[in-house]
Amino acid sequence: NKDQVLRMREAEIVHGRMAMLAIAGELLAEIHHPVFPTASGTALEQFQAVGKLCGPMFLYGFMAHVHAQEALRFSGRFKDRNTLADGQEPGAYGWDPLGLGPK
Repeated sequence: NKDQVLRMREAEIVHGRMAMLAIAGELLAEIHHPVFPTASGTALEQFQAVGKLCGPMFLYGFMAHVHAQEALRFSGRFKDRNTLADGQEPGAYGWDPLGLGPK
């Protein structure tokens, strides 16, 4: 089914990009943490320290932010849960600051 292939391609591209950003953020956070300079150690230890410092509302706020970003990404890109809207290409969000994408 063509719609399933496009949906899976979209998911693969999005999750690949998120994984690359997560690794870059984790490595950067272990070097320098500008918001919470007292949090030290590995990225996981820093995340736990910030959670203890800010309380459980930090985790709720973090998860609400992730949910809102996914809802924004989904709206307008899909007809239904498994079908990209007409004219939408997998992974094409119109944001290419380096001009590396195809013309």
